[in-house]
Amino acid sequence: MPSKVVAHIVIVNLVLWTTFLITACSTSSQHESDRYIEKAQRAHEADRVAEARTFARLALEDGRRASEAREILAALSRARADKLTSEGEYLSAHDAYLEAADYESTPSRRGQDRVNALQAGDRAGLADDTLMELALVALQDLPRDIELRSDIARRAEDRGAHELAIDQYLWLFSAQPENTGVGLRLGILYLNQDRPNDAVSVLQRVYELEPNNVQAALNLAAGYTELLLYREAAEIFQQLQQRFPEHPAVLRRHADFEEARGRHHRARELRQKAGDASPGIEQREMRPLR
Repeated sequence: MPSKVVAHIVIVNLVLWTTFLITACSTSSQHESDRYIEKAQRAHEADRVAEARTFARLALEDGRRASEAREILAALSRARADKLTSEGEYLSAHDAYLEAADYESTPSRRGQDRVNALQAGDRAGLADDTLMELALVALQDLPRDIELRSDIARRAEDRGAHELAIDQYLWLFSAQPENTGVGLRLGILYLNQDRPNDAVSVLQRVYELEPNNVQAALNLAAGYTELLLYREAAEIFQQLQQRFPEHPAVLRRHADFEEARGRHHRARELRQKAGDASPGIEQREMRPLR
């Protein structure tokens, strides 16, 4: 047989053999990954946690069915975290929930894992800065979660992070325009941050919804006063006097208003009427009128 023909046959055989080996390796790898997932799922269903975790990690390293492997690993960490929570091991539960979040690829479940870690961390007494950072990370996955935003707003307010608190309360009030409690918090924060225009805009809405809300009315009057809108502030006090003629807080705040305007006799009358009763409601200090 001519040497050229022999050489051609050898080359063809080498190509075919190489193709066979590549195909065989690929098929073997695919089958291996499938076996890992199958074994991990069976072990997970049988509550053989260590075995399930081992095979899921092998499947994750293989890469072909990584998303399913991550799902199994997330579920295992989540179940462990739930068990630790029920046993009162909150710090370990916090770590396990974070581990679940690291494996989880679905934003909603990942966000909920982080919220659960936040709650466990709270009960474990972790530092406020750590918890706030975790809450903000969770918010990236759960941007429309009202409870999470409310929690962030409260945490921010407690820490004196007023702008962050305002951002959260503003979002919440936009999402729930009938929520007067949120509107009141937002209005007071605006006042304390020297933003009376924004405060009046919000507090007017709250007062319209709840004309008997004394806190909203008094803070609205304070906002009008900050803007030198004395007539509007006086109207609020007149309305409050009609609705609550014996309310100590209304009488005292009205007295402060009259005193600042130079009406000392009227201010003394109001204070005498108020007596020594305690206001008992939340109210920022009114600044002297300009």
